[in-house]
Amino acid sequence: MKKRLGLLLLLSLPVAALAGWVFLRYLAPGANGGRDARVLTWLRDPQAHPDWAVQAGQRCPQAAFLIPSDGYIGYLWGDSFRPGHHHQGIDIFGGTQPGQTPVLAAYDGYLTRLPDWKSSVIIRIPSDPLQPGRQIWLYYTHMADPDGNSLIAADFPAGTSERFVSAGSLLGYQGNYSGTPGAPVGVHLHFSIVRDDGEGHFLNELQIANTLDPSPYLGIELNAAHQTAEIPLCPPATAPTPAPASLQRLPTPITSTQPTASAPTAIPQLPSTTSPALPGNVPACLLGGACRLQAELPLDLQPASELPTDCQTHFLYLPETQLNRAMSADLCALLNQAPAELKIRTIYRSLDEQRYIYKTSSSPNTVAEPGTSQHHSGLAIDFCSLENDCRIGLGSGFEDTAAAAWLRAHAAAYGFIEPYADFEQLRRLLNVQESVLQTVTPAAEHHHWLYLGPALSARWQP
Repeated sequence: MKKRLGLLLLLSLPVAALAGWVFLRYLAPGANGGRDARVLTWLRDPQAHPDWAVQAGQRCPQAAFLIPSDGYIGYLWGDSFRPGHHHQGIDIFGGTQPGQTPVLAAYDGYLTRLPDWKSSVIIRIPSDPLQPGRQIWLYYTHMADPDGNSLIAADFPAGTSERFVSAGSLLGYQGNYSGTPGAPVGVHLHFSIVRDDGEGHFLNELQIANTLDPSPYLGIELNAAHQTAEIPLCPPATAPTPAPASLQRLPTPITSTQPTASAPTAIPQLPSTTSPALPGNVPACLLGGACRLQAELPLDLQPASELPTDCQTHFLYLPETQLNRAMSADLCALLNQAPAELKIRTIYRSLDEQRYIYKTSSSPNTVAEPGTSQHHSGLAIDFCSLENDCRIGLGSGFEDTAAAAWLRAHAAAYGFIEPYADFEQLRRLLNVQESVLQTVTPAAEHHHWLYLGPALSARWQP
C-alpha cells in the first residue's frame, strides 16, 4: 500500500508542477506584465489615467505608421492568454462606449472589406516602409457593437475591394463585437500587421507566425517578450543638438572629406565669385555629396500644415512633414499646376530619422548614410504617384508614370532638378570639388528631386 501511495505521489508531482506553471503564467496576478490589472483599471476610470493614453494620428519618433486610435494600449504582440495562444497584434482600449472612439488608417494603402466582415477591414501596403518591395497588410477589427451592427465608416460597405485610403483617413469606430452576437468584449481596436503569402494575398491573421512585431512600425516597444511593466507610449522626441553660432556663416558641424591628422578641418570656402547662392542656409558640399553633418543645420523649417490648403492636398503625411521655408512659395506654385496623382512622401529628415532608415533598410546601398542625405537640407523631396500605388525606388516604375513625366517637363521652371540623373553636373553647378562620400544608384532615385531655386535650375541641362 505504501509503495502504491508513493508511486501515486511521484506521478502527481509533474501534474502539480504543470498546474502551478499554468497558474503563474496565465492566471496569477502580474501575469502578462500586470497588463490584465491595468486594463481593468483603465476601463473602470480612464479619466484618472490620461498619461496612459496614445492619440490617434500621432506619429512617434522614428515611426513609419500613425497611431491608429486613441486610448490605452492594453495588450501587446505576443501576449499569451492561454496555453498555445499568442496575441497577433495590439489592443487599444478607448475607454468609451462603442461607436465613439475613431479608428484611423495608419499608413497609405488599399482597403478591402470582405462581404461577410461586420467589424473588420484590411489594408494592403504594396511596399513595406521598413522593407521596401515586400507587401504587407494592416488588419483592423472589433469595429461593431455587441450585436454585430457595423461601426465601420459608410465609405467602406461590405464587399469594398482595393479602395485607396491615405494615412489618417477615418475607417470607423472602436466597438466590442466578439464575433458572437450578445457576447461582447471590452471596447477596443485590435490592430495587427499581417504577412503576404507571396502571391498577393494576406495570410491567416489568427496565427502569430503570420504577423509582424509592430514595434518598429509604431515606434513603441510593443513586443510582450521585451515589454514588462511599462506603459506603452511614444518615447520622448530627441531634441537636436544645438548648432554653434558660426554655423550661420561656416558649417562647422560638417566634417570635411579631407581632415588633417589632428582634427577635422572646416569646409574649404570657395571664393565668393564662384560660390553659388544656395537657398536656406545649406552648404553646397552636402548637396554635392562631399561632407557629413555632425549636428543639425540651423534651418528655418516650416510645417507643411502651414502651407495653403490647395498645396497641402499633395502631401501624404501632412501633420509631420517639414520643409525648408526657402522653397515653400516655389513648391506650392509647382504643386498647384501638377497632376492630382503627384504626391510628396518625404522632405526634411533629421539625423536620427536618417540613422533609423539606414539601419532598418534591407538595401543600404540605396539609402544615403546618416549625415550625408540631401534630405537634411529640407530642400530634397521624395515624390510619388498614385498611378503606381506611390511606390518608389529601384524597380518601382515611378519614372514611367505621367506624374514623373510632368516633373521632368516642368519642375526646372520652379527651381527643382532631378539631381541623381546627372550628379556630376550638379557638383559642377555647385562648384563642389571634394570627393564623393557615397555613390548613389541613379535608377533607384527617379523620385528624388532637389530645390536649387530658379536661377540655378535654369542652368541645369536634363
